[in-house]
Amino acid sequence: MAKLVEERYAQALFLAARESGQIDAYQKEVEALLNIFEEEKELMQFLLHPGVEKEEKKAVLTKVFSGRIADDMLCFLELVAEKGHWNEMERILKEFLDKVKEFEKIGVVYVQTAAELDEEQRAALKKRILETTDYRSVELHVTVDPDLIGGIIVRIKDRICDGSIRTRLETLSRELSKIQWKAGENAS
Repeated sequence: MAKLVEERYAQALFLAARESGQIDAYQKEVEALLNIFEEEKELMQFLLHPGVEKEEKKAVLTKVFSGRIADDMLCFLELVAEKGHWNEMERILKEFLDKVKEFEKIGVVYVQTAAELDEEQRAALKKRILETTDYRSVELHVTVDPDLIGGIIVRIKDRICDGSIRTRLETLSRELSKIQWKAGENAS
């Protein structure tokens, strides 16, 4: 249910941004809001507290953000508080940013490697991804996992390309187990 809520609100915010022709402005405000919510723990605790009335939350939002963010964005924050979905706010805003990236054809790619990639390797990987997708640019998130032994795992949205040596060894091990099991069965 939470995923459906964040999807609906993020979609509504994205449509408002697109219809007003201010996707960049909305994106900057959303990024700023995420930073504020991350830094201002007390504000978030207050807004998340189930004992605080919705009207009080809206009043605090107005006091804190009025004149600092666009009126449309403030109305959006108040609407989310009014509907009792503040606990999904950060996920809503992140989903909005994902929609902006998708609209602008910016690929968010997660990569695991056994060793750190240098700039040349990163550039070659980005180039290859751009050649095989319809993205105009790529946002690369690389993590090092020595347990991979070698190779690379690339995740784009829900697609995973696993070229790690660890996975190859696991597959080979399963195949050898099947052969040994069948050989043992035939010997009986």
